[in-house]
Amino acid sequence: MIVLPSRGRPDSLREFFEVSRPQEPGVVMIDDDNLHEYADLRVPQNWELVVGPRASYVTLLNVAFEMYPTEPWYACWGDDVRCRPVGWDTALAFMADTDGIAYGDDLINGETLCGLPFIGGELVRKVGWLGCPTLKHLYSDTVWRDIGKALDCLRYCPEIITEHLHFSTGKQPFDLTAQERPIAGDRAGYESFLATLFEGTVERCRL
Repeated sequence: MIVLPSRGRPDSLREFFEVSRPQEPGVVMIDDDNLHEYADLRVPQNWELVVGPRASYVTLLNVAFEMYPTEPWYACWGDDVRCRPVGWDTALAFMADTDGIAYGDDLINGETLCGLPFIGGELVRKVGWLGCPTLKHLYSDTVWRDIGKALDCLRYCPEIITEHLHFSTGKQPFDLTAQERPIAGDRAGYESFLATLFEGTVERCRL
């Protein structure tokens, strides 16, 4: 299941569906105070639209995991991603299987960071969360990279393009949604994960 939170970017979300044409099931997570901007949104037949209280990106990932706890795989996605070729999501889901982490080329980090990971469902259930609880918006993909490296289960698929239209590369404006994501706070949250949760998480996955 692709988990795709979106806030303040209805046009970008529509473009994701038009350009990327996902074939696998997914869920769009919308804040109830922002629902009016998405009034005309139509999602594919095998996708769900979930509306709830305003929350951080990481919280919404975990809300989706709680709602759909038995999926064979999960993907942490965004509305500012454009993917190719057709069938990209089926290929990444196959590569992730139930116990691995698969990712394509986001045209920013390449192989060095598993941006936009597809994560096997059994692995997520062993970890116990989809989004690291010490974070709010950023570094969730970095956490999965660290876990994947420790377990030797990272699977890079360079032929799959998951282009991230990030403001840092000039592909998207530094909009309000981006401005509301504090980098310093999540950096501290990532360091806290490494110091307090990382070793226990990896050991739990090895059992």
